[in-house]
Amino acid sequence: MRYGTINRVQLSLWPEDEIAQSCPAEEFIGKAGRRLFAGKGLNKVPTIFNADIFNEKGERIWFGDIDTYKDRSALLRLSAKAGDLFIFKRTDGGFSRQKPSLAQIRKFAAVIVKEGKISYSREFAERVEILSKRIKKQEGHANAYRYSKCL
Repeated sequence: MRYGTINRVQLSLWPEDEIAQSCPAEEFIGKAGRRLFAGKGLNKVPTIFNADIFNEKGERIWFGDIDTYKDRSALLRLSAKAGDLFIFKRTDGGFSRQKPSLAQIRKFAAVIVKEGKISYSREFAERVEILSKRIKKQEGHANAYRYSKCL
C-alpha cells in the first residue's frame, strides 16, 4: 500500500443498500464513504470527517468526509432536488448504538441546508472560526521565519 492511500472504508451501522434510493446524493457529492484526506490535520477547517447526511424524512442518504466550502454548490443542488439536508458528525448525539430519530437529526446537525441556504450550528461555526484564526497565526509565524532566514 502506498503512503496516503486508504485500503478500507469504515464500517457503518447502515448497510449501503439501506441508503435511500430516491435521492441520488452520489451524483452530486461523490461516492458514499469517501475520505478527503489521509490525515485529519488542522488545516482542513470546514471539513466534517465521517459525516452523515440525512434528508427531511430522516433517511440517511450519504456518508463520508465533506468539505462544506468546496461542496457548497453540490449541497445546494442536492437540497434543491432532495429537500432539506441535515449534516452531522457520526460521533455526535451518541448514534453509535442506535439509528437517530428525525428530532435527534435536527437537534444535532452541524450544518443544515434548507431553502437554498446553508447554515451552521453555533458550535460548528465557532470551531471553524477558532481553527481559521489558529491557521492564520501559524501562517504568520511561518512567514516571519522564512523572512528572517532571508536576512
